[in-house]
Amino acid sequence: MLSKLFRPKWQHADPSVRAAAVRKLREDNPAHIEILTQLATQDPAADVRLLAAGKITDIDQLINLLNEEQAHLSAIEQQLIHQLGQTNNPTSAFDRLINGQNNERAFQIVCSSGHGALLQDHLHQANHQQLLGIVLSNAPIQLRKEAAEKITSPTDIETLLKETRQSDKTIHKIMRDKLNALKEQERLTKQQTELAHDICSQMQQLSKGEWFPLYPAKQESLLSAWEQLDDRLPIDSLKETFAQALQQSQLRIDEHQATLEAQKREVERQEQAQQKAIELLEQQTLLVAQINDNHALVSESDWAHIKQAWSHISPTHEEQKATFSRQSLLLDEYFTHLSMRGQKISDAQEYVSALLPSELSALDNRALKALRSALTKALSTLNWPEQDAQPEPVAQLTETLNTVENLLRQEQQQKSATQQLIQQQLDELNRYIKAGEAKQADKFVKKLNDSFKSNQQKLSTAQEQHLRQLQAQLQELKDWQGYAVTPKKEQLCEEMEQLAAQDSMPAPEKSQRIKELQQQWKLLDSTDPIHSSLLWKRFKAASDTAYEPCEAYFSQQRELRAYNLSQREMIVAEVSQYLNTVNWDETYWRDIETVITAAKREWRRFIPVDRNPGQKIQQAFNELIVSTEARFKVIKEAALQQKEAIINDAHQLAQSDDPKAAAEQAKQLQEQWKEAGPTFHSQERKLWKRFRVECDAIFNRLTEHQQEQRSIINPRTELLAHTHTLQHFSVKPLALKTAVAAHHAGSEIIDNFPAISARDSQQFRKAAHQLEEQLQQLKRLEAQESTHAFIALTKELDQLEEQILSSKPTTAITVNINDCKGSLPDSLINAIKARQSAVEAVISSSASDIDDLLWAQSDRSLRELCIRLEIALGESTPESDHALRMEYQMQRLQQVLDQPLQATTLLDIRLLELEWSTVAFNQTFDTLCERFEALTHAVFEGMPA
Repeated sequence: MLSKLFRPKWQHADPSVRAAAVRKLREDNPAHIEILTQLATQDPAADVRLLAAGKITDIDQLINLLNEEQAHLSAIEQQLIHQLGQTNNPTSAFDRLINGQNNERAFQIVCSSGHGALLQDHLHQANHQQLLGIVLSNAPIQLRKEAAEKITSPTDIETLLKETRQSDKTIHKIMRDKLNALKEQERLTKQQTELAHDICSQMQQLSKGEWFPLYPAKQESLLSAWEQLDDRLPIDSLKETFAQALQQSQLRIDEHQATLEAQKREVERQEQAQQKAIELLEQQTLLVAQINDNHALVSESDWAHIKQAWSHISPTHEEQKATFSRQSLLLDEYFTHLSMRGQKISDAQEYVSALLPSELSALDNRALKALRSALTKALSTLNWPEQDAQPEPVAQLTETLNTVENLLRQEQQQKSATQQLIQQQLDELNRYIKAGEAKQADKFVKKLNDSFKSNQQKLSTAQEQHLRQLQAQLQELKDWQGYAVTPKKEQLCEEMEQLAAQDSMPAPEKSQRIKELQQQWKLLDSTDPIHSSLLWKRFKAASDTAYEPCEAYFSQQRELRAYNLSQREMIVAEVSQYLNTVNWDETYWRDIETVITAAKREWRRFIPVDRNPGQKIQQAFNELIVSTEARFKVIKEAALQQKEAIINDAHQLAQSDDPKAAAEQAKQLQEQWKEAGPTFHSQERKLWKRFRVECDAIFNRLTEHQQEQRSIINPRTELLAHTHTLQHFSVKPLALKTAVAAHHAGSEIIDNFPAISARDSQQFRKAAHQLEEQLQQLKRLEAQESTHAFIALTKELDQLEEQILSSKPTTAITVNINDCKGSLPDSLINAIKARQSAVEAVISSSASDIDDLLWAQSDRSLRELCIRLEIALGESTPESDHALRMEYQMQRLQQVLDQPLQATTLLDIRLLELEWSTVAFNQTFDTLCERFEALTHAVFEGMPA
């Protein structure tokens, strides 16, 4: 008990008391060192252990304490780490530390000390775990980078990637590069291995597959590819497989080469035999030629020698064999003939005496055939060669046989021609009967009978039977038609009487129906073998009664055509008189064009006219128009040159360094363009598009210049200006390009200047949203299939109308009107239907000109569309259309009273463009087209894709 009262304070139960005691202990006192060692390794309180260890400064003492068992070593390690950082000889201390501890623990302590020089000296001794510790330590960055470069283990690399992702970008980049390099090496190894498998597989297939011409080249290619593989690849099992396949394929190549050598030898043998056969054939042919030229020169021994030589060769050409056999037969027959020539001449003389008659013309057909048979048999028995000249008896037999053959052939040809003519007549009779033409068939039968009697023609048995069948069919047809035609004629009489009783039917339609019924009667009557005069009188009386109203109508039409002709003659006279008084140098040509246009319009009113006088007056009118248009051509060419000059000036202005001055001059050029007047229709729109491109470039440069000037303005002021631009566009949608530029510029200001107030930002975003919504509506409309079909249909109608104006309508409408239905309003669908119907009516009409009412309707519709767009955009209307604009505004005012009118959007303007394309012949109104396109261009210029 007393011992507890007198225990030293460093053994006190309270850690704070023990800590205070430790502070009083000194390291130069050996007794105190022992106490400090005990407390640093065994005290239960960590603070006390750290405090005690901090009093120990001797590195060897600290290294020895690390070997204590059952000791708390963390404090000792921390003090040792501290002392290593303070010592002047760290290498000696590190050696003592390694001798007393394992390498792992020693490197861990050194790494914790952060002693760069010590770590640098022992870096080459570190294993991968020690290197990992160095990289993660607080050592100098260059040392840690060297340690990182030495790490090669994928696991260690991935560990360092995770550990350094947020803390050390340099080490993280090194590890990421090393990991990418390892992956790339792994990928290359895998690729090389797959290539090796593929090459081996191809070599196996080659060794087992069919032979082909490039077999050796394929083997050499695979072998070359195999030799280029990396020797370090893990493909030992494949190497043996590849070697076996290579050996097998090489055996096949050797076998094939041996086969080729054998074939080559066989070809050489056949070529030699072939050459020998050619020589023998030449010798044989020479013998045959000698037979034809001079019998005395032919040697039978030469022929025997040739036959013996031929038997010793084996020619392969079938043609050579056939030639030799054919010529051999000739030679054998010739030499056989030589031995029997005298006997054959004696036999031929006997045949002449026995067979030849005194007069061939006295023989009938049967006797001629018997003589031909006997002569043929005699000549066959004699078998006189063609190469040997025939003696007199043989030639006499041959000549007589040819004469008999000619006589028989002529007789047979004459008989065949007669039979063919009879058959054609029977076929023609059959066609009459099949067509139901009983009258014609009956007449043809009588004609045939008369022909047979007069020419004494004989029919074959088959033809006689065919004629009897046709006569029976004809009689049946006559009986049937007499039974069937009468009710049809009675029905035609009833229809004609009903037609005569109808007073409400229009005269042209009634006249056409009378002609149809009369044509039907004529057709029936042509097939009726029995003609009823009673039915004909009934039908004729009804026809006359029905045609009486038509006579009055056609009389009126004649008077109308005469009136129209007189009016056209008056127009020609007035136009001719007007043109004779015109001074082309002083009169404004547009006034003359107005007169000519009015004359054309009046000319189209007075139709129809009689053909012959109408053509003459039409020619006179055309000559006046052509002469006038020739003068117009000169004026339009001048306008064309003037507009080309304006376009060139605009192009020069587009390159000007002063955008503002260029824009002012461009406005003056636009006025000059209007004053120049229209040129040729085919060039006007092209010139206008080119001029618009140059003007757009000028005003785009002005807009960019203004934006550059505004870039130095206060951001809030500029944002408010952009907001005002967008708000103004939502009310008056002009200059879409400017609005889009304001949208982009305002968005950049809000992104780059956070100090912009929320109220200003919200106001801008609201205006920008309205623009975005309009653009989205427009894109949705243009993305619809029905819209694409609608535009395609309008283009086809444009082409068809242009062809109508040139009198050559050839284009066919391929777009179905039902494909246009969908997102488009019903009013547009109905309008395009009306345009298509109007165009088809013009094509089907017999009139030579387009109805004046259609021109007037199109002109008014197009003017109203221009006015509607001008009102929507707040633009002025030309003075000539002020009254029409007032009329439309009154209608619009009534609509506002009935229903509030919404602001005009881009979608509304696009629908107006589509409505423009529903007006018939809209492309011919150049001035209105130019006026409408100028307005739409002002809206959609610079529209984003």
